[in-house]
Amino acid sequence: MANEFWKGRNVLVTGCTGLLGSWLTRSLAEKEANVVGLIRDVVPRSNLNWSGFDNQIITVRGEIEAYLLLAKCMDDKKIHGEAFNFSTERPLIVAEIVKKILEIMGSDLEPSILNKTTNEIIDQYLSAQKARNLLNWKPLYTLEKALKRLCLGMTNSSEVNF
Repeated sequence: MANEFWKGRNVLVTGCTGLLGSWLTRSLAEKEANVVGLIRDVVPRSNLNWSGFDNQIITVRGEIEAYLLLAKCMDDKKIHGEAFNFSTERPLIVAEIVKKILEIMGSDLEPSILNKTTNEIIDQYLSAQKARNLLNWKPLYTLEKALKRLCLGMTNSSEVNF
């Protein structure tokens, strides 16, 4: 009966090509959940790729435009060797994101927060100031608009590229 719980349910997994996310995605796909995976880029050595489940999930690739902008700027020698972060620059709590997704989807579901993780960095977010200053970068989408596009992708397409 436990496997029946996930069958046909829509599930969003962020970081689905990472170590934990790929195993979670694989497990959900095995249980016949409709999995949408949020990825930044394909990770060739990811468990998701060699498990054979990568073709059974919907993948959403975000902030590709930021990386394309970086590639276009590579002729500028002053950015050679620099590292750039592309982010909202504000701390985000997973529960807030889940709440917003549920709101967008018109769902009355209540998330179950187990809070069992240990050794996590509590307050962490990335500064995109260097990308703004050196690349003239800015996010193309607000968090809400990106989540709306993500939710649209969960219902309409096998892959959404923003």
